[in-house]
Amino acid sequence: MRDVLVNDRQALLHSVIALDSRFSESVQNLRRFPWDSPEVVLLTPGDILSVLSRYLSGEFMSDVVEEWANALECREDVGFPEGQREAVQRAVFELANPILTQPLSPERAKELLVELGAAT
Repeated sequence: MRDVLVNDRQALLHSVIALDSRFSESVQNLRRFPWDSPEVVLLTPGDILSVLSRYLSGEFMSDVVEEWANALECREDVGFPEGQREAVQRAVFELANPILTQPLSPERAKELLVELGAAT
């Protein structure tokens, strides 16, 4: 039973990270799991690069990127690759908190693409 729950959580987290068509549903379904959890998936610079590229292509607006980052920020079940932890956490924090940092703009997205590209 525990393996099924871990696999469900993992599938939902992958859906959130990919910002796929089931994003909102996946975020909602993750609420049924306890907050405390070991790391189940990794969020990589490439995942953020993908979302920022889609933002730059006009697939969605900055508020969607903010919602995405908020869904991932501070989750114990989302880990980061060694050597890239700081860059990924910093980018997620910035994207999730535009009032505290800076609003996402095409110019800032391009800067983050360069910064995260250097982290890979």
